[in-house]
Amino acid sequence: MRAALPILALLSFLLTACGENLPDVDTIADEMARRAAANFEGVNTFTVDGDGVTIYFKRMGSDSLTTFDFRALTNDSLRQPVFNPYNLPNVTQLARGVRENARLVGSQERSDGEVLVLEATDPAMFIGATSDTPGETPSSARVVVDAETFQVLEISLETAPFDAASTSPITQRQLYSDFRTVDGLTLPFRAKTIIEGIEVAQEMLMIEGGNLEIARRRASRLPLDERAAALEEINNRQLFLETGVMIESFTIELVRVNEGVPEGIF
Repeated sequence: MRAALPILALLSFLLTACGENLPDVDTIADEMARRAAANFEGVNTFTVDGDGVTIYFKRMGSDSLTTFDFRALTNDSLRQPVFNPYNLPNVTQLARGVRENARLVGSQERSDGEVLVLEATDPAMFIGATSDTPGETPSSARVVVDAETFQVLEISLETAPFDAASTSPITQRQLYSDFRTVDGLTLPFRAKTIIEGIEVAQEMLMIEGGNLEIARRRASRLPLDERAAALEEINNRQLFLETGVMIESFTIELVRVNEGVPEGIF
């Protein structure tokens, strides 16, 4: 198993030096929070459909996205609860973590515009973790925001290895793109999770390798509109087995705002 790619170091290398025209950290935090609050103002419920899943979001209070709860269900006839594949950033909490607890590493030009990169001073505070928060506290944390809209484009966390035998840190990146507005609510229509540094057991590699070959043959017989998504999932699984890099994507197909949620969902 190769070590996780040094994504954070590479990103630092690609960043331009902080110019005098860049906003300060507190201004960025204020804009992130203000625009997130404005975006969700008046939104009591919203529902997203995509990739065979329906996810219901319901406002639980008045504090922007921090008080939206969610439930994810398959949108087939069984309607089974599933793990939420669309983890929206909690921008209100993130802005609190940025204020007085981050430094502006610099700006970077991307194909779709300029972005600002912030690095945490206290990674735990950055994500709102406490001593009671389950899971590993990150050793480093970064957030990338659009320099014009202050929308969160990427969150990157690095934690210690899962076990003592592993030497590779775990890097998790949440990426958001293809922002669109539906009935006044702006959402990223594509979300991607990338996790690097996972140790893959040899037994899993052998078993899953054969299963993926069977899945690939089945996918080749699917209708064209279904084949691409199936092959993408298979290729991502193959990548995980070979490198320890896990990639999961979610693409929105439909958004409904303030249409309520079926009884019994929450």
